Amino acid sequence: MGTPFSGVGRTLLASSLVPGPETTLPYMIFVNRSRRGPDPYVRAKTALFVVGAVAGLVGMRLENAWVISGAIAVLVVAVALRLKTSIRSKE
Repeated sequence: MGTPFSGVGRTLLASSLVPGPETTLPYMIFVNRSRRGPDPYVRAKTALFVVGAVAGLVGMRLENAWVISGAIAVLVVAVALRLKTSIRSKE
């Protein structure tokens, strides 16, 4: 008679939480923070974030859905630019 966490389930649970010799799952929480060189789009990303954030706050204050939608669009472009530079740096 065993507990719900005995056997293979327990080993899998333990291996996913604590590193050890029985670990089979890759650890995705460790991010490589090494320098990749200067980011040519850092000013554009910062400007897009500031414009999107200010437009979003103004749209909320005015209760104007069009301004809020425009702010969301600007922030989506900023995120796309961030992902583009992230993918390019991995190549």
